[in-house]
Amino acid sequence: MADRYGRKAGFLAGLWVFVVASACCAASSSLWPLVFFRGLVKGPDWGWGTTGTTAAFVCAVLAGVVFTVRTWRHPSVSVEPALVRARTFAWANVTMLLFSVAFGAAVLSMIMWSQDVWHYGALRTGLCVVPGPLLLPVLAAVGQRVAHRVPAALVAGAGCVVFGAGTVVIALSLGTEPHYATELL
Repeated sequence: MADRYGRKAGFLAGLWVFVVASACCAASSSLWPLVFFRGLVKGPDWGWGTTGTTAAFVCAVLAGVVFTVRTWRHPSVSVEPALVRARTFAWANVTMLLFSVAFGAAVLSMIMWSQDVWHYGALRTGLCVVPGPLLLPVLAAVGQRVAHRVPAALVAGAGCVVFGAGTVVIALSLGTEPHYATELL
């Protein structure tokens, strides 16, 4: 794909596969999403109509149905169905899922861009990612202090908007020549 449509298009297509895979894996703590995405990732190699790909999709769907039915009928469910129907809880979980997928995709894209386009080695790429996790405790403490004065939904919303804007700025500024401090940091 990268040969035909360019590196950026190939990179973005791969990133979307990762985003969808992350969303489904985050939605469940079971094995069925992994089976599904094994079929999705290996489909081009195996062939979309082959037995292996079809079996992966069928097994994933069946396991997902069994998991869902078993979860909701279990005598001691981990999350009560009534709680899931509460709008605040449901929206908080949807927001967290979407943010987690976006954050995972952003970190993966930084790693892939550093290695595939800038040709950084594993150690240098790892060091490129370090500032983000180092900032999390500081920003969490600041967010907690602000959340005592401002509604938590506004703090979370502002954080998501800042994260999204930062991701767009990085995506628009990245070039094929490595300029870590001015483009990726």
